Amino acid sequence: MMLSGVGPVPAAKPAFKAADTLSRHLEELCRPGAWDRRMKDGEKALLEYIETEARDLSVEAFSRLMTDVYTRIGNMLHKGNDISRRMGGVLAIDELTDVKLSGDDAAKTSRLAGLLSRVLEDSEDTVLSEAAAHTLGHLVRSGGAMTSDIVEREIRRALSWCDPRLEPSESRRLTALFVLHEAAEAAPAVFNVHVKSFIDAVWFPLRDPKQHIREAANQALKACLCLVEKRETRYRVQWYYKLFEQTMRGMKRDHRTGAMPSPESIHGSLMALAELLQHTGEFMLARYKEVVENVFRYKDSKEKNIRRAVINLLPRMAAFSPERFASALTL
Repeated sequence: MMLSGVGPVPAAKPAFKAADTLSRHLEELCRPGAWDRRMKDGEKALLEYIETEARDLSVEAFSRLMTDVYTRIGNMLHKGNDISRRMGGVLAIDELTDVKLSGDDAAKTSRLAGLLSRVLEDSEDTVLSEAAAHTLGHLVRSGGAMTSDIVEREIRRALSWCDPRLEPSESRRLTALFVLHEAAEAAPAVFNVHVKSFIDAVWFPLRDPKQHIREAANQALKACLCLVEKRETRYRVQWYYKLFEQTMRGMKRDHRTGAMPSPESIHGSLMALAELLQHTGEFMLARYKEVVENVFRYKDSKEKNIRRAVINLLPRMAAFSPERFASALTL
């Protein structure tokens, strides 16, 4: 029916349309393999949707939309949900990191960091923890100076999780290493303040009974050494020396008891040696003979991972000092 003298009334935009569109984008992120597809194709449909809404909606309407977005993502990240939903929530945060909100970027960054922090605290899935740490690194790079407090808080927590005497949870120790790795790469200025504490803490996971934790610790150590290598600091040699001492201690007999170190300690030390050779310049030159002697001692080890670590070290030792390496082979 049409009222007299009144033209056709435009159909009202359904109130649920925006919510349906948002739901569709979020559900897409929860599909198995969504993270890999995003890495491969680079598509960011949620990001594009939010940026379009930011242009079209009033300030009040857009604020309501973002409140809804944060609430939905928080629900996706709930510990009781399956991994695909939680991964979808992390992926949503990764996309929202690149959304530029006029005058509201600090609040957005703080909100997203809070959501990620809860995931990092309670995740028991390696893939989810690594994805959350990677996304935290992305957030830190995008947020610039405003993220320094966030990084500081996460680094301190991660360092406390490295010690199995304080943190019995294996998943948290692994998560801590992912976070420290990302923090060293994404926020070197903040991480630099904690290098000494990191060097003290990293030996716990480098000697962990679980190989995947030792390997994650070595990756974090590598990121730390790359940072130290690039930054001028009067503590550099002191840090190198402490790392070298701990490395040798993990490969030699206890001078008091005569006991051999555990296979885990040897394996962790061999991996750390490879990074020291790669990232400490001439520091290792005066210690090269001691390195070669200790590495060759384990070339016939019964432990497969130790033999593999020795094999991986050989080309690094050769590249570091070809003449000295050739001389060592003739002894």
